[in-house]
Amino acid sequence: MNDSIDKYIYMSKKNLNTILLNLETNIEFTENDLWSNSDEFKKIVENVIEIYFNKYYLYKDKTLEKINKYIKLNKNIDRKLKTILLAIIDYYENLKENETITRCENSILYLTVLIYTGLTIYNKNYESIDTPPKIEKIINNIIDNFAKIRFSKNKDLDNLINNIKNSVKENNNFEKLINILNNKYSHNYYSKVNKNTNYYKTYYEFEIDNLNEYEDKDISIVTKRMKIDSVFTGISYDLAYFTSFKLLRTGHNITILFPIKKEDLMDKNIRDYLTKRNKVVNDQIKFLIDYNDLENNYEFLNKMKDENIDIFIEVNQNMETNNYNMFMNIKNVIVPEEFLSTNEKYMEIWKDMNMNFIIKDYSEQINEQNLLKERESVVYE
Repeated sequence: MNDSIDKYIYMSKKNLNTILLNLETNIEFTENDLWSNSDEFKKIVENVIEIYFNKYYLYKDKTLEKINKYIKLNKNIDRKLKTILLAIIDYYENLKENETITRCENSILYLTVLIYTGLTIYNKNYESIDTPPKIEKIINNIIDNFAKIRFSKNKDLDNLINNIKNSVKENNNFEKLINILNNKYSHNYYSKVNKNTNYYKTYYEFEIDNLNEYEDKDISIVTKRMKIDSVFTGISYDLAYFTSFKLLRTGHNITILFPIKKEDLMDKNIRDYLTKRNKVVNDQIKFLIDYNDLENNYEFLNKMKDENIDIFIEVNQNMETNNYNMFMNIKNVIVPEEFLSTNEKYMEIWKDMNMNFIIKDYSEQINEQNLLKERESVVYE
């Protein structure tokens, strides 16, 4: 487990369990009939948290059919509450105790709110929870929305803070790590391929102070000798990878198209660096290769197929072809709109080949912050 996100998820499971064990002693629901002591609670939440992070933390599916089988919810309920509830339902279904979900519906909701509160606290800056009044306000803002869920008469928020502070600080450190990569000296831009798709192409930009003082030929020599382009490819991919992670954990399902040279993907070290990561996040990033770089290289395409790596091809100019097999072993192709009309004679053949042509009409380039902000307007039901 060398990937930073996999390590983070492992750490988060442990930390959230710590937070919940301390939170449960400070919040109560008088009608709780799911557990009667801390050992029972610990067993339940450890299993639910395992399911939540393994299956629903980076969750793309909007289907609520499983919830609706047991509990009638307002469709505008918070997405995070829904995914926690799905994990709880899975836990009881795995135990073949489906009737518990409907019989203890109010207690199921109580457990959902507890886990939701734990996640909310975990994702706060430590400075925003480091005194009893601060953490009490955060918790009250959540539990005030749910009848009969209240602070315990024997609450000890000083002890709560003391027991969970390291967990929250660890999470803060991870957030700083994934955000520090984005800065004015090194950053990605993203451009939507067209308004009807959720494909965004990546553009990498960097700044090096005083670089303009050197001759282009000297820069070119150093760049080639030190394989700087491959280094920049790795940096840009790291940025795209963490952007995809941030989008997934807030319920936004987009595909990032990452431009790369064929020779880089043929290099095992580079290929492993880019692909040996969290599978859910990596699946949201597809490699984009210029058609002119491909040169009908079937050895390369077969290699990518063997490695289970999805390749998108981009045609960057309108051209007429007499080779209907020009996209052999390729399913997704980004083309100018004119390309399809110019080669209309092959459209039926390409349709039979299950070709997916994506018309490009790139919108303006936006940075990660604006991409995340833009996706906030998407309603998650």
